[in-house]
Order: sequence, then C-alpha cells, then structure tokens
Amino acid sequence: MLIVLAVIAAIVVLFVVGWIVVGLVLKLLWWALIGLVVGFLARVILPGKQKIGIVATAGAGVAAAFLGGVIGHIIGVGSILQFVIAVIAAVVIVGAVSATRPLAPDAGPGRSTVRVQGSAGGECHFSRRPATMRSGGRPPKSC
Repeated sequence: MLIVLAVIAAIVVLFVVGWIVVGLVLKLLWWALIGLVVGFLARVILPGKQKIGIVATAGAGVAAAFLGGVIGHIIGVGSILQFVIAVIAAVVIVGAVSATRPLAPDAGPGRSTVRVQGSAGGECHFSRRPATMRSGGRPPKSC
C-alpha cells in the first residue's frame, strides 16, 4: 500500500512539474512571438530611418516583450497594458541600439561609398578611400 501511494505521489509531482515547465515554455514562446510584433511596431513608431537590421529589431522586440511582461506582472496590470509597456520599452531599446550603430558598414573617417555605372550597364558599388581618390577614384576592374 505504501508503494502505491509513493508511485501516485511521484506521478502527481511529475505532472505538476511538467505542467509548470510546459506552461513556462509556452509563455516564453508567446513572448517571443509578441516580441516580433513589438519590434516591428517600435520601428514604425520611431521617426526617421533606424540603422539596425531585422534581426536586431526582432531581438529588441523580444527583450522588450519579456521586459514588458515582467514589469506588467510586477505592477499587476492586464495584458493590454503589458503590451503597451512592451512597445514603449521596444521604442527605447530600438532607439538606443540604433543610436550606437554607424551609418553604413563602409562609412567611416575618410571613406565614402560611391555608385558608378558599370561596364555592362549595371551599377557598381565600391568604397572609395583617400588613396584611390588620388589615383582618380576609378572602380575596380570587376565592375
């Protein structure tokens, strides 16, 4: 009889632990999906062009959704206000990350990206540096 009670108790404990783990995983997946939407909304809300990519925007949105969910849960507000908090956090995060990024990968001190007409009629992009500017700034032979 004692063994049967121990087995039943173990089954109940495993069921409860499994329910908690699955619930946590589903909540994290939900926050990730909402985070993608939140990141997109943050880019739409921010004025001007953001200098970050889609992956960074999605990461900022997921982080903001998680942060908004935690803050909203601590404050004790409903899911709509948690979403609003997440969007506000995403705007701040996307703006902060965008402010730390350079304008373009090739741009920097003494560099500029130049677009020229290629030999086949298409456009060719190359990075023009001061040394190539002194030699006429011609595009590479591959254009």
